[in-house]
Amino acid sequence: MVHIVGVHGIGQGGTGHRQVAEDWEGAILDGIDEIGVVLEQDFSFSLAYWTDLLSPDVRHLGPEDDPIDDGVPMSEAEAAFVVDMFTDRLGEDIVERIEQAPDEELGPPAMSPFVNRLIAELDRRNKKENVGRRLVRASREVYRYLFVPELARPVRDRVAGKLDEDTSVVVAHSLGSVIAYDLLRGGETPSGWGTRKRTLITCGSPLGFPTVRRALGFEDGTMLDPLPGVHWVNVYDERDVVTAGRGLHQEPFVIDEKVDNGLRDPHSALRYLRRTPVARAVLDCGR
Repeated sequence: MVHIVGVHGIGQGGTGHRQVAEDWEGAILDGIDEIGVVLEQDFSFSLAYWTDLLSPDVRHLGPEDDPIDDGVPMSEAEAAFVVDMFTDRLGEDIVERIEQAPDEELGPPAMSPFVNRLIAELDRRNKKENVGRRLVRASREVYRYLFVPELARPVRDRVAGKLDEDTSVVVAHSLGSVIAYDLLRGGETPSGWGTRKRTLITCGSPLGFPTVRRALGFEDGTMLDPLPGVHWVNVYDERDVVTAGRGLHQEPFVIDEKVDNGLRDPHSALRYLRRTPVARAVLDCGR
């Protein structure tokens, strides 16, 4: 039996639990079909869905419920975290120059002129709109998880509740990769979890950002903690701003796989899940 548990990020476009689970399972099976290989074991998929924990009494988030919507102002600490993420991507010299530039009336009014200028600079460098806003949103997702304890613990508990002795693969996208790594390195797994090898597949992960690593307790230039007994495959697209355009090659225990998700949305969870490295990692676990 190949039992996969999926861990999503926040941005689900207002999609509920059942639809996200069906979409993810379908995308993984599409990827397996694409390489023409038949699963040698039974396949099951379950989604650790936790979006409802962000906003009580709603099954999915619309703009009025979304705590990281562009119209929701950032706290001073949250804004500083966002700026640090842009610094990781653009470099200190560029960010300092942009900070000194005159204010302009551009971008979402709930964001500071400085953050809006950072957004414009990243869009310019990528020759594409909304790249900067994508990084802002991803940064705010990660910030909420790492610095709002009353959110992080229930989220990890929800994910851990989906894991059992039969779980072969954990596949995690975006913020979900931070959640999955945080949970696994903390040993928050069920009894019997360590009795056999498991596979972690991270897609579109922000774990390569120094700012994220510092928030997880790692000093600059140091490696992440390895996950004993876990085969870790990290899948990334160089155009995906949430990955900083790079994988996790600095970790010798992580296998980086570069993919091409196209120009339209290189961070798309479903595009990642359909890619060959994901399919092969799933198949290898089932052999």
